[in-house]
Amino acid sequence: MRLRLLCVLLMFVTLHTVAQETRDYAITGVSYTFTDNNATFTLEISVENQGGATQNPTRIVVYLQDDTDRELLRDSVPPIPPDETALIITPPFTTNDFTAGDQTFRIEVGIDAVEQPGTARALNNRQRITVPIPSNAPNPSSAVTEQASEPLLAFEGTTINFAGRTYERNRILVGALITVFVLLIFWILSLILRALFRKPPRFDMWQPPYAVIPSLDQDTISGRRQAWQEHAQNNLLLAAPTEGNVHPIKLLVGTDGLNLSNWKVIGLRLSQYDTYGRIARSQVIADKRVLNRLTNIIRKKRLKVDDERLQRLVRPIAKRLVKQMKRKVKKNTALLPVAFDIRFEGKMADCAVVFELYQFQEQHWIRLDRWQPQMMVLSQRMQENFTYTMHGKTSIERMNEYYQRIQDDIIWILIESLRISQPQETPTTIPEPYGVPDTLAGMEPFSPNTTGAAPAQV
Repeated sequence: MRLRLLCVLLMFVTLHTVAQETRDYAITGVSYTFTDNNATFTLEISVENQGGATQNPTRIVVYLQDDTDRELLRDSVPPIPPDETALIITPPFTTNDFTAGDQTFRIEVGIDAVEQPGTARALNNRQRITVPIPSNAPNPSSAVTEQASEPLLAFEGTTINFAGRTYERNRILVGALITVFVLLIFWILSLILRALFRKPPRFDMWQPPYAVIPSLDQDTISGRRQAWQEHAQNNLLLAAPTEGNVHPIKLLVGTDGLNLSNWKVIGLRLSQYDTYGRIARSQVIADKRVLNRLTNIIRKKRLKVDDERLQRLVRPIAKRLVKQMKRKVKKNTALLPVAFDIRFEGKMADCAVVFELYQFQEQHWIRLDRWQPQMMVLSQRMQENFTYTMHGKTSIERMNEYYQRIQDDIIWILIESLRISQPQETPTTIPEPYGVPDTLAGMEPFSPNTTGAAPAQV
């Protein structure tokens, strides 16, 4: 019922629009011109609008006035303003297509729903002309001005010829506009649906399964190990290499003993912090697409990807994070340190956390201890977090240099975290030297720890 009502309403609007047309076209003159050494000829039709204004185009039709009344041309005529005359020149007709002698052509312009055929208003919309077709006219293909073959695309008047077919420009324009409008509507709807159903990236509070174990006696080995666990922030030796300095790290391994095997990345975050802690307004959290990309890179590392290729893989991740960070950091807050967090997740049955304790002795990091923590099984999956700290903007750095250095630091962190040496099953007294710069950017650390105590976790 609604569909029928809509159709009736559209018909009423159309008829009302047609009824408002007050144009009155009249053919005031018709002539012909031979071209290409009489090989072709064109018709020139003068059309005057003796009525009112119009906004709709009409059509011109040319017939061969003979026994067949063959239609030779059907084209569109744009609107003609009131009391103005338009000269319509038809495309060239080939003389060899007609019998030599006088040939009569009938031209009709503007005979449509406004000026209906058979009415007095449409009598001056029809005109005839006789053209003397010469005999033995040359083939237009041999004329100098004609091409050997018809072009694939040609514009003639208000029509477009493509691959031998004629299209009206108005129809093509309307079709293109409708297509663009429909695509725009679908694009807007897709944005709305994505905004409604896509969850924003989050970086929730985290607690490892070994943190809920009750405190053990500090005078036992297990108690001392437990005390060191809360100071291990990542899997790299980034402490100040001062004699006697002690530093713990944590390694994420799989059941095969390989670094980050069976682990996936579920969170990346950049944030600034001051003496009071993290600054929420400066947080930059990566979306799921970036997380999946980094997880795939970790899996590709199983195939022994070289460092140069690994750098090309992680660079887009760092670039995207720094691009988001630029919107959060101001010139007066750029001096604050930047924390980089990586959140991992793995199944309890396929993953493990291993802690190692190192001490700097005689220009080498010496591993003192290695252990797996006691855990309380809270679920089938466990999470682990790595935190890295990067220097804020220095007084001699420009803002673009600062952002570039942060990007390089993130690339360095990701590469070093992926390619660290695999943990050994049995600890050695003096392992191989573990070379590491003083800080990520090669600058002096904030406060070298010379007391042997581990730095507090930020």
